[in-house]
Amino acid sequence: MSPGALRGGAAIVAAAAPPASVTPVSAGRPPAEGPRYGEVGMGVCTDEAGRMLSDYHASNESGIGACRGHCNRYAECAGYSWHPSDGTCSLYVRKPLASPPEGYTFFDAGGYAGGVDGLVSGVDGQQGFQCFRKLPAPPPPPAPPTAELGACPSTSPTPRSTSRKRASREKSVALLQTSLES
Repeated sequence: MSPGALRGGAAIVAAAAPPASVTPVSAGRPPAEGPRYGEVGMGVCTDEAGRMLSDYHASNESGIGACRGHCNRYAECAGYSWHPSDGTCSLYVRKPLASPPEGYTFFDAGGYAGGVDGLVSGVDGQQGFQCFRKLPAPPPPPAPPTAELGACPSTSPTPRSTSRKRASREKSVALLQTSLES
């Protein structure tokens, strides 16, 4: 595709803006569950070198939440860009989707989203678009510590302490019986 050619209702800009730092955002109201996203910047999503990425795109999507929802449904989706004035939603994929969202068209940029690491990492600076990338899932919370045998005091009796208590009790009972008999 030549510089200035139209894709998704907007001109493709040949010069890429430098990669932006990624800021975690909710992109509207955060979903109760699902992937988290980071805002890469203004423009269509690119790889770190500013190259276009393969995507599925459609215009007239109902809102940024619907666009994000499509990306949420596919593990292959590395991120999305949103253009609110015409509802253009682009889903950047790691590989072609077996069943893309209805009405979405595939654009093959000769490669898939994010190269080796699978992350969208740059923007082209195109006006009106906002780029988001799917963030890795946070690590699970650490498991509660487990005490090693003998590492910390126990509140439950050990077999040895139980037998000592029993022997002590038996001795006390024997002494009591002896004193009662006398």
